[in-house]
Amino acid sequence: MTTKSINKTKERDYSLDFLRGLAVIFMVITHVFALFYKGPNPIMDWFIWWGATVCFTTFLFIFSVLYGLKLSKGGLDVKKELKRFGVILAGYYLIGFWVSLFWGEQTPLEVLLFIKQPEFVEFIIAFL
Repeated sequence: MTTKSINKTKERDYSLDFLRGLAVIFMVITHVFALFYKGPNPIMDWFIWWGATVCFTTFLFIFSVLYGLKLSKGGLDVKKELKRFGVILAGYYLIGFWVSLFWGEQTPLEVLLFIKQPEFVEFIIAFL
């Protein structure tokens, strides 16, 4: 291992990785319950609430912290950020159009104009 890779490892905050891992686990549980179980169950309803609120907020918090660290270490590459924006927006539109055509209650035009967001992809807008 080189000195450069050792220094990068020392700078990494593993508590953010742990927090993100927990959020991913709860988000997977939430989506499994929301997609495959339709009966009334207070425990499953709690997990769905947890994923819809706490996990999403945790993802936004971690994203913001890491983005702030990136800004403090030397700014942003505008071309790279615009490319990232385009990829995320294209992913939102691709998934949103697919959901609206086969499952959703919104039309592709409503998805395109951000009038109605399809279920399970509305969170992507926050990361744009």
